[in-house]
Formats: sequence, structure tokens, C-alpha cells
Amino acid sequence: MKSKISLLAAALAVMTLLPEGVQAEITRPPVRHPSAPAGVQGVQGDVTLPPVRHFGFVEPLTYGQTNLVHRHRRRRRHRSAAGQPVGLAFQQDGAFWVADGGAGVATLYDGNGAKLQATFTIPNPAGGVSTPTGLIWNPTAGFPVPGTELPSLFVFATLQGSIAAWAPDLPVAPTDAVTAVDNSKLGAVYTGLATGVTDQGAFLYAANVHTGTIDVFDTGFQPANAKLSGTFTDSGIPSGFVPSASSRSRATSS
Repeated sequence: MKSKISLLAAALAVMTLLPEGVQAEITRPPVRHPSAPAGVQGVQGDVTLPPVRHFGFVEPLTYGQTNLVHRHRRRRRHRSAAGQPVGLAFQQDGAFWVADGGAGVATLYDGNGAKLQATFTIPNPAGGVSTPTGLIWNPTAGFPVPGTELPSLFVFATLQGSIAAWAPDLPVAPTDAVTAVDNSKLGAVYTGLATGVTDQGAFLYAANVHTGTIDVFDTGFQPANAKLSGTFTDSGIPSGFVPSASSRSRATSS
């Protein structure tokens, strides 16, 4: 028999009211990710995921989707600013940044999907328009923008094998990120970024699909793979697979 009880009641009563094997169904409103900006809560396209069993009862998780920004008029609340959106990162005040892979820029949006301020240029060390991919919000006091003492607020990777940093109040070009790593001559192709903290400090992890490795950098943007005690390998992955975009520090190489 299924009994509908509140989430709070389930937490308090599951050990005493529900015998083992009895399933209780819990329903709740669409869930918003804790790091998502205020107001970004699904009102269309609700999706119910398969039930998840917890302590003898089943909890269906319901999520909602709202297309805040989209290239197609009928599928959006706001029109995308430029290019092809690839990377996404949130900052603490709720705004979110999108890397526009086809335009060499990053665009800032508010929680309702409205474009904020100007676009931010991601440089290509070889000249021409870059192709930004992964980006991260920097939660540390490290990773300074080259030529300044300003900790970067956002860090961007590109398919051209470079990593660029940006911070507010840059003295020369306020809306231009600055190249911090240039591995273009080595053939690097970066498709994703992640940050992580170990006993050795904070690190930046870049997925390099050209070499099939994760390139690691310290808070000074210096190579730091040797500082880690392990390697990003998995013998169970078929030959030929390479790392790609990821929001976690867990990655693999062939």
C-alpha cells in the first residue's frame, strides 16, 4: 500500500511507521539547484524522474524546466545574445555566465535570462576569434589575472589551447579577459574546466582532448600535474576515449 505523507513526516516517521518493504510516495514542487539564481525555477516542461528509494520508501523527484535563453523565438523567454552557448557558470549573486563558443565572447545573464552589461571577449593567442568552451567561477583568492594582482572572478578555456582570466576593474580593457595559459603551440584543445582543492591547495583542471589528458594548473596558472599524488586514468575505459567537459574534478584519459 502506498501512503502519501509529507517530506518532513517521512523523515520523522520512516523508522517507526513504515515496515521494511512498504513504499511511501512523496510529492514536492519542482526542485531548483542550490547554486542557481533566484527565480530560476521550472514552470514548464516538468519531468518526473524514476523514484528513489530511501530507508524503505520511494521518493519521486520532480523537476521543472524553463527556457530562459534560446536561439529559437518560440522556445525562449529571451533571445540568446551571440554565438553557440557552450559553457555555463554561476556567481554568488545569482547571475550566470555563458561561453558563446561561436563568437569568442562570454555573456552575462540575470536570473530571469535577461542579458546584463556588455559581452566579455575571450582572447585567441593566435589571433582571430577564439572558441571558448568551459568556464568556472573562481571561489579562491588565487589565479590572478596576468599583469595584475586581481584574483580572477571567472576563468575560461578555449579550443585553441588557451586559458584566460577575467576580474572586475581591469585597468586596460575592462571587458577583455587576459590569456593566462597558452598551450596552442603544443596542440592543446581544451573543452572543459573544473576546480578542486587538495592538501596541496587549489587547482584548475582542464580537459585536453588532443592529448587525452587532464592538464592541471596551480593558483599561479603554472603546470601542476606533478603535485598530485594520483593520475586521471581509468583502465576500464575503452581505447580512444578522451576527457571532455565536466563540472567535477573526476576525469579520465585513454
